[in-house]
Amino acid sequence: MAAFEDGVIRCMDVNTGHRLQVIPYLHPQTIATDVSISADGKSFALAMEASQVWDVETAECRQALTVHECEDVSLPICLSMSCDGNKIVTGSVDGTVRVWDVKKGKCLKVFSGHNDRVNSVSMSGDGRRVASGSEDGT
Repeated sequence: MAAFEDGVIRCMDVNTGHRLQVIPYLHPQTIATDVSISADGKSFALAMEASQVWDVETAECRQALTVHECEDVSLPICLSMSCDGNKIVTGSVDGTVRVWDVKKGKCLKVFSGHNDRVNSVSMSGDGRRVASGSEDGT
């Protein structure tokens, strides 16, 4: 799975290198900063101004999440999808980490504590724990 500046997601087979799906996801001037695919390979999430969850097979957006607000601009930097594809954790320039219910499009929990942008997030396989890394060194 790869997001390109041309506004297209390319789904690739790791074993063969063949392109499985090409999904135009947005206007080329809007850049996805991160992408995460579910363990079953059926859906993926994009971090961008309004993070989105897409269906790989139908190439349709299933859910748009209005995420982190920072000076009137939504700026999620990174995200990670749970193995079952039901939750997403996002990290943002405002130093917050949020856990989302994908089906409902609702924020379940907001974690604060970083003093700078969150550059990386990861969710445990069971979806019960998250880890984050920030430019503040924590």
